[in-house]
Amino acid sequence: MSIELQACIETICKFPTLYKTANKNPVDLVKQSGYNELYNYVTIESIATYLRKHQDVVNSWVQFSDDIRHSPAWGFGQDNNNKWQVVYADNGHPVESFAFEDAVDACAKMIKETIETIRRHNN
Repeated sequence: MSIELQACIETICKFPTLYKTANKNPVDLVKQSGYNELYNYVTIESIATYLRKHQDVVNSWVQFSDDIRHSPAWGFGQDNNNKWQVVYADNGHPVESFAFEDAVDACAKMIKETIETIRRHNN
């Protein structure tokens, strides 16, 4: 994996923290990560590999998801059966939903879909 790709994955994984602290809008953060050029190489698996080494990042994404106040948007968290759900909702109505046993796999899906949505809607 190239250094650029590693840096991109690290940056998009840290998106919630950067968004809170860097005083930049989501589009600029995604552009600066290099994701717009590397998105075909950023896989859910490569994101999950990063997350397994940096488990604290998952918690920042749970908090970020809980704080989302716009629609449509991706979100994720645990359901009543302790499964992890990644959901794309529009005005509170689920459009797409994915279930996972593992928080890391769910978070990786959440990250890829969130960042990809920002890229697609702003290019």
